[in-house]
Amino acid sequence: MAESNDFDLKTIVEFVPRSKSTRWYDIIQNRIGDSRLLVPYNGRCCGSSHGWLIFTEENLALTLYNPFTGKSIHLPPVIPVPSENERALDYDYQHEIPKVVLSADPLEAPDTYEVVAIYNICVGKLAYFKSGWSTWIYARQSKHRRALSFHFYDITCFNGKFYAANGQWLASLEVCIGEAEPNASYIRLNHVAVRDFNEYQYLIVKCYIVGSPDGRLVWIDRHNRRRRAGKKEYFDINGSSYEFDPDRMQLTSRFKVYEMKEIDGEMKHVELRKLEGQAIFVGHNHSEMILTKILPECKPNRIHYTDDCMDRIDGPYKPLGAVDIGVFDLEKERIESLYVPGPSKRDVPPPIWFVPRANHIVN
Repeated sequence: MAESNDFDLKTIVEFVPRSKSTRWYDIIQNRIGDSRLLVPYNGRCCGSSHGWLIFTEENLALTLYNPFTGKSIHLPPVIPVPSENERALDYDYQHEIPKVVLSADPLEAPDTYEVVAIYNICVGKLAYFKSGWSTWIYARQSKHRRALSFHFYDITCFNGKFYAANGQWLASLEVCIGEAEPNASYIRLNHVAVRDFNEYQYLIVKCYIVGSPDGRLVWIDRHNRRRRAGKKEYFDINGSSYEFDPDRMQLTSRFKVYEMKEIDGEMKHVELRKLEGQAIFVGHNHSEMILTKILPECKPNRIHYTDDCMDRIDGPYKPLGAVDIGVFDLEKERIESLYVPGPSKRDVPPPIWFVPRANHIVN
């Protein structure tokens, strides 16, 4: 990740889908911006990576769209469309692919960029695609390390290699090409690190992995808010109060950040209390970590987050919509307010962070 040229850091924004004329939330001004960019898709973004927005089509194919150049790239279906008997009652094709990450900008690496997708909300399996291919290949289930083979929350490309995390395990992805028979190619999941669950682990709702500008692999845990027994609790959205029901909704209480560091020959989680002049952006987007000295108005030691919890009793983003959005001050361990669409917009696709690349923007 480059220090300056990869990003146009004056335009780090939250992409807020609204019909075909999309809106952009300015994190510096803390308001919806006046500018409009034409995005000819009105659905949920399953990814935002290297300056591209990624959408799922009805046949579970993917479309990469660059809102600055207007260029689209169409990829084949990630998985077959489930039959009527296989579908859940609240089936929505937009929710079948929770997250997609690119290895590089397709404009800069048109023949070599790679794509990894997490598919199936409840299972969190992995699929892999490379530019020029006509189909996807998949991570195989391991008989001996079953926990390593599913329920992945996040993926990132770090130092030319994809990594995936599922809360307990960190794995690297290795492409295995089989030539002896059709469909013999697959993704091998190589163990990198594992941690023991403790009494606080059940509060973790998500984890993320990201490469830092100074070359470290960083792991982020997102913790759930819990309700004290026998007491009603409330939370605020844009000045209105709502009762908190932890059985039906999930709200973030805090984040924990770790550097993945080799100690005595093993990769360990070493907690970071400060981000050392950096800020983190997580959600359905490709997790980003940036140097705030490039954008002084963006405060350091902050984790900016959008609502990406889809595995809920009532269905994705229900009952109030994608409202778990905010900024966490890692040093002071407190949450700062941020624009939230609110329950009145619960049917609007959820916001996602979008970091444009400088070479995409034509003045």
